[in-house]
Amino acid sequence: MKRFLTFMMVLGALLMSACNEPDATENSALSITSVTSIFEAEGGDGIIAYSIQNPVAGVQVIAKCDAEWVDGLTTGDAVTFTVLPNTTGALRSAKITLHYGTKNAVEVGISQKAGSGNAGGNDDDNNGGGNDEGGNNGGTGDTVESILSYCIADYYGTDYSSTYNYFVIISNATVDEEGYLPEDAVAYCFDLYSNTSWSACGGGVPTGTYTFDASDSTAANTLGNEYSYCYPADGGEYGFTAGSVKVSSNRIEATVTLTNGEVHHIVYNGSIYSDDFSEGGSDEGGSDEGGSDDYYAYSNLTSNYSLNLSGSNAVMDIYSYGDYYGVGCNNYWIDIYEDGSTLSGVYLSLDLLTDSSADALSGTYTASYGVTSSYEKTYVEGGIDEEGYLYGSWLCTLVAGEFADSSIYSPIYEGTITLSKSGDKYTVTYNCTDDAGYKITGTATASYTTYDYSDEYSAPAKSAKKASVVKRAKAVKRASFKKVVRR
Repeated sequence: MKRFLTFMMVLGALLMSACNEPDATENSALSITSVTSIFEAEGGDGIIAYSIQNPVAGVQVIAKCDAEWVDGLTTGDAVTFTVLPNTTGALRSAKITLHYGTKNAVEVGISQKAGSGNAGGNDDDNNGGGNDEGGNNGGTGDTVESILSYCIADYYGTDYSSTYNYFVIISNATVDEEGYLPEDAVAYCFDLYSNTSWSACGGGVPTGTYTFDASDSTAANTLGNEYSYCYPADGGEYGFTAGSVKVSSNRIEATVTLTNGEVHHIVYNGSIYSDDFSEGGSDEGGSDEGGSDDYYAYSNLTSNYSLNLSGSNAVMDIYSYGDYYGVGCNNYWIDIYEDGSTLSGVYLSLDLLTDSSADALSGTYTASYGVTSSYEKTYVEGGIDEEGYLYGSWLCTLVAGEFADSSIYSPIYEGTITLSKSGDKYTVTYNCTDDAGYKITGTATASYTTYDYSDEYSAPAKSAKKASVVKRAKAVKRASFKKVVRR
């Protein structure tokens, strides 16, 4: 008994000592180089190839998976496993986690097509989700096949990660002169991370296989989760749950599982290049912090702008257009002039969406960009339509009602706009950002006059044209798309 107690005390001391030792793998890095991620209903063998930077002698990779249909996990120079047959009528997905010490863990997503039965719900089209122009509806477990013809990539260096970041968009349509894809375009956005820099790969995208990483570790050879999307022709927006992207010379091939359960196989054949939008990059796109050399920005501001408009000549006109956009909310176009008699000085336009009446607009409004359900208490971001007219919300300056060489024009793109009413006046408080990244802050106070055009312009008579403006504001804008969502 004494010997047993002595042994236990020594063992406990050893364990305590081990717990206090630093992790030897702290300076190591585990990366996925390739993976078998999509399986047919009958199942099959899979492999996860990996690499370890600064390996530690005696430390092995450990693989774990909670899914009962993933069997035989074995670790060696690579992780191997077997996917059992899928006898259900539903597509299924799982995560395999690879651990190297306590500091390194990478999640790998895999999915398996449905077996007998119907994996998708019924809709008015073909038993499932939206249709892509190149193939079948994926809601039944079939793979949607697409051959796409357009590719653009933005390089962000290490602005958002310790590895090098490439944001790749492939589509069936090209962008217009303002950098927008058409509203009905099919587009895939892939957020890729690599150990290879922009200059080292000749201004392209590094070749290799990038595997979906649900944890967004930004490890090399991973496909990020949060900023990777599919925009099908039906106008929806879906993230990914599994898949991989293979980049080779003049070719991108991807197989991804969407959050709606569809499996999409995408191929692009053609030149692959990227523009440098990293901090300090040489491309004409400028930096995240804005600037007048941002070629995609409408704003001509060169610094942050603060306003305090409350003079006796300030006037506010509120125009009611009913459900002008056809989105289930009343639309109010508000013009605020610093000097209503001369139409000179600061001019502010607001394009608001709310169920409230013109006399009860108080509240805080956020940008309609990215809204997928209710547009209540939102504003439409500033832009320029095909005919060159301003639409949405803007900060400008005028001389006798016209733009002059010294005029400011800056679209309100992000942030909040707050209205508060006192008597016959509204005070509008700005805490916004324009499309070049400059801050617009301050207040404008003026008495208001209302004009009702809701009978003339309400949906559906006039909504078609302006509804396209709302949707267009949500489209992918080359170079600025990722910067907007990450700013």
